[in-house]
Amino acid sequence: MLFYCFSKINFKKENKKIVFLGGELGLLSRDILLELINLSKKYMKYDSIMWMTNGLIFKKIPEIINYNIPIDIHIVKNINDVLLINSHNISYTLISTKYNNNFIDNTTDELIKNGISNFFVKPCNS
Repeated sequence: MLFYCFSKINFKKENKKIVFLGGELGLLSRDILLELINLSKKYMKYDSIMWMTNGLIFKKIPEIINYNIPIDIHIVKNINDVLLINSHNISYTLISTKYNNNFIDNTTDELIKNGISNFFVKPCNS
């Protein structure tokens, strides 16, 4: 199914973006993740690929760090559960709610302390 979806997109003709998300990618089987890596490597030259994860992906397939695939790591509650990687292809999204202002401040400080400046705060109404 993945190959079919990718075959229907003309990356050269239009500015398309494929984002792998939904649930958690780290819950997929290793075989599926390896297929996604192969597809990502093939098409990322068009700057069209993004993986979104809560960081679990690095436990399932740690070598993904070596492939230079754009990855966005969502942090909702606890930065201690997240692998902090200072790399141009990895960004962090902090999910801000009306209940976690201290978390946002502390997490921002921790990211900066680790030399990570590629992060964003995304407001959420929950």
